[in-house]
Amino acid sequence: MKKILPVDITQFISELGMLMESGISIKNALNIIQIEQEHPAINTLITAFKRKCDNGMSLSEILADYPQYFEPFLVEKLKQSENMALTLNRIASYRHTIAANDKKNNTDMGISLFYVMKFLIMFVVTFIIMMTFVTPIFNFIFIIFEIKIPMLFVWELTFSDLFFMFMGGLLISFLLRKKWHTLKLHLPLLGRFYRKIVLVRYLHTCAFMLSDNTSIPQALDAAAHTVNNKVYTKFLRQASIKIAAGTRLSEALFPFFTKKITLLMKSPPQQLNMVLTETAFIYTKQLHKMTRRITSIYEQMKMVLIVSITWTTINLIYSVVQKTLKILLN
Repeated sequence: MKKILPVDITQFISELGMLMESGISIKNALNIIQIEQEHPAINTLITAFKRKCDNGMSLSEILADYPQYFEPFLVEKLKQSENMALTLNRIASYRHTIAANDKKNNTDMGISLFYVMKFLIMFVVTFIIMMTFVTPIFNFIFIIFEIKIPMLFVWELTFSDLFFMFMGGLLISFLLRKKWHTLKLHLPLLGRFYRKIVLVRYLHTCAFMLSDNTSIPQALDAAAHTVNNKVYTKFLRQASIKIAAGTRLSEALFPFFTKKITLLMKSPPQQLNMVLTETAFIYTKQLHKMTRRITSIYEQMKMVLIVSITWTTINLIYSVVQKTLKILLN
């Protein structure tokens, strides 16, 4: 059976909210959505919903039975709502926004990762070739002719050893997966990018939750479900508990969030939703700029690598030829 995707659930919520806003009952709305439903799994899900509805369960209770599709904090918001249709439409709008931002940010992340991996592969292949073929030959020649190894060549050998140690540690961490969520936040070039993506999701979720006077601890707890990083999830849940216990916001959010974010969270309630949404939009634009910057850095590093290898090779050949000519002339 075809898998139910987040976009399918968002579409279902949107249709249900639109029909209920028109004054149609939950049961009739489910019947209408099921008509010409092409997704077998969604059709099965709606049938289960209708059966539970006939048993007297409310919509929030029905959705709560499917946490794999409907986030608990969204179900709780629906449960507390006085206007269910309006809340469903707002939930659908929130999910559309998150999905659109994720698609855009993941595309940027993919482009950045492609260029970084392209450079790393080029770097690794180059050094493997040098270590396997070039270095042994030149080392043998240097020993025979008693030539001093050029300093640049020594530096490159040292750097390559450090690089392979780093890549080995990275590979081990990835395979073990124990610290992978922490490692992603601190990767060279990509770590800052990934932290921005987490921050955008956090801002959108807090903006949605705080738009109808939800408490900050509840907003942070909801954001913990959406950031998709175990480190931030744990931190946000702890921060939620601390703030509920009376800890100041700036202290509870330190050191994972900057002073700017803390100050934004103190904005007047009537402006908070707009402020956080606009800030998320600004950070999204920054992600696009970071993608272009990473691409530019890749091109610069590629040129440095090519020039370095070319200069080293010329220097090595020159040293060997010079020594050979001296021997022949003498």
